[in-house]
Amino acid sequence: MMVIDFLRDKKIAILGFGSEGKSSFRFIRNYLPDKFLAIHDRNVVEIDDDNVMVVSGEHYLQNLNDYDIILKTPGISFAHINYFIERTKISSQTALFLQYYGKQTIGITGTKGKSTTASLIYHILQQNEIKTLLAGNIGTPLFDIVEQIDKQTVVVAELSAHQLEFVYHSPHIAILLNLYQEHLDHFNSFSSYMFAKLNIVNFQNKKDVLVYNEEDEWIKKLITQHNFTHNLHPYNNRIKYNAAITTCRLLGISERNIELAIASFIPLEHRQEFVGEKHGIRFYNDSIATVPEATIYAIETLKEVNTLLLGGFDRGIDYAILYEFLQKNPIDNIVFMGPAGKRMKSEWNKIAKNCIEEDDMQKIIAFAIKNTQKGKICLLSPAAASYDQYKNFEERGKLFKQCALQPFSLKDFNSFHIDVTCNNFICINQEEEFEYLFEKKIFQTPFLILGGGCNILFTKDFQGTVVHINTKGIKITDETSDFVALEVKSGENWEDFIDFCVKNRFYGVENLSEIPGKVGSCPVQNIGAYGVEVKDVIAEVRALDVATGKTIVFSNNDCKFGYRDSVFKRALKNQILITSVVFQLSKVEHYNLSYKALQSELQTHPNLTLTLVHEKIKAIRSSKLPDTKQIGSAGSFFKNPVISKNKFEELQKKYPQLICFEEDENHVKLVAAQLIETSGWKGFRENDAGVFPSQPLVLVNYGKATGEEMVTLSKKIQESVFEFFGVKLECEVQIME
Repeated sequence: MMVIDFLRDKKIAILGFGSEGKSSFRFIRNYLPDKFLAIHDRNVVEIDDDNVMVVSGEHYLQNLNDYDIILKTPGISFAHINYFIERTKISSQTALFLQYYGKQTIGITGTKGKSTTASLIYHILQQNEIKTLLAGNIGTPLFDIVEQIDKQTVVVAELSAHQLEFVYHSPHIAILLNLYQEHLDHFNSFSSYMFAKLNIVNFQNKKDVLVYNEEDEWIKKLITQHNFTHNLHPYNNRIKYNAAITTCRLLGISERNIELAIASFIPLEHRQEFVGEKHGIRFYNDSIATVPEATIYAIETLKEVNTLLLGGFDRGIDYAILYEFLQKNPIDNIVFMGPAGKRMKSEWNKIAKNCIEEDDMQKIIAFAIKNTQKGKICLLSPAAASYDQYKNFEERGKLFKQCALQPFSLKDFNSFHIDVTCNNFICINQEEEFEYLFEKKIFQTPFLILGGGCNILFTKDFQGTVVHINTKGIKITDETSDFVALEVKSGENWEDFIDFCVKNRFYGVENLSEIPGKVGSCPVQNIGAYGVEVKDVIAEVRALDVATGKTIVFSNNDCKFGYRDSVFKRALKNQILITSVVFQLSKVEHYNLSYKALQSELQTHPNLTLTLVHEKIKAIRSSKLPDTKQIGSAGSFFKNPVISKNKFEELQKKYPQLICFEEDENHVKLVAAQLIETSGWKGFRENDAGVFPSQPLVLVNYGKATGEEMVTLSKKIQESVFEFFGVKLECEVQIME
């Protein structure tokens, strides 16, 4: 073994006893079992060997001139050492390996892309039955492969700047990918860092080969300055993996065989790694991108980035190049993480239209899921190190992947706040995103269309896709002096729509104030309050057929509205997706004051205004109903039951206090809240499931109630009311069992 012959008579210090230092010790001890060795390391080293001297602690860098050869671990810096060490004494695994095996080595270096390029070249060579070994900075120490090398072996070596800092030989084929500002804490200056990288080519001869990135300005300058002229093979990044492709062509591998090998190549983790398509988003993990140039390269390569995660540990890097790039190539949604992200946000003059500062990866992914355009990319490419929060970039990338692929919590998307999940959550923010649902055949799998989640009770996780409609927009489609027609997108918040109507003095929906939910849900339930139902003001409902994707327009009659009912709840359930609702409202002042509580509130106000009526209705509702932001609820849990007049007359004999409203000439409507209160359930609570004290019709989750507990409570109430009155209460809330 040539390396051993070189070391046999030398006085050797192994400087640094990490994975490479231990590899050096094993290698030497295997061939020279009795040779005296010194090990210098900052940490305590425990080793059972009589021929080893250990120097540890804060003075471990002293007296290194006592040795003939110092086998230095790459990560140890001599920048702050207080005495002179002759450069010829400083060596390493890389230096000795290139000295004796450089002629059969392909060496790859660069700030970013080393591991991917090395792995791909190794893969292509393997696929073409060329004997090859992969080692170096990628994880396998170079000494660990020496015994496997013969004259036909091609060694693919990933080489870092730290490994190249003290070498005196270069590989036969050197690949120089790019040069960005990195590891300045070790090298003190960018120039020192670049010169270390340049050692990959500095010692080549005329028969050796340099493959280099012709688009990198620093590389071009260095080649010109050093007058490199031997076997230069430039490449560019317009073709993915072009460095590896160019190198393999030089080795005589055909274009077809290169293509076939690339097709079976699995990219490395954390390097523009495709995590998966979930929640309507393509997630990419580029956690290794710790400088702005790497982030720019990832965005340019992937092309359809709509949400970008930036920041982490702040090393004082100049991000001007990234700001300039993002201003020319804007990204809709940006998450700024850690101290570096905070600085980026403060320094950048033109922030993305939708951005947050956040360090919690769960919340970051939730933001991405809600805001990323469907079919586009959410990219973790932070342009910063990870040490503020994570052990390393791998830990950061793994957490990103875990959060992206896990089931989505629906706790914030149902007004009961039941903590359940769905496999897939697709948030539709723009009408054009509806196409994605049909492209991906979402409606051919289990699905649920969810608006505000204000009329639904989950009892278990949903094993399918939840399509959350969040489209916004209110448009006047027709107007006269007496009326106005408004087309309102399904994702508009119902109360925001009411506020718009009150502000513009459009009459007809003010009695429906403070009903939680989205506009698209209102025709399904035919929501109503204080003497008004939404059917009274709906002109049309516009929808998509989930089977064909075609638009369907329903007239008011087509909707077949009934009491808390419609065709969408019955015959067309899960067959259409409501995209907008057209309302016809009056511009002539008039009010519906048939509800007694409303009359009593307004009787002292002779001069009514739309704003006053609106505020009074809100006050009445808030006095009786819980704030769903604080207490989980879906408003009225049960419908007011309709019974025959004959049945009511029988009940009235026993319960003369019973209130009813005439439904038609043969039927009356009872007040469900009165039936529940009379049955003794008002204010009842068992654990966190209860009946709201101010309104017995409302069941509430005080915190941690499960869907099953809420259903159990509702069934007990139904049984009790039937036992008292012989009347069946029907649930208004949709129960997902």
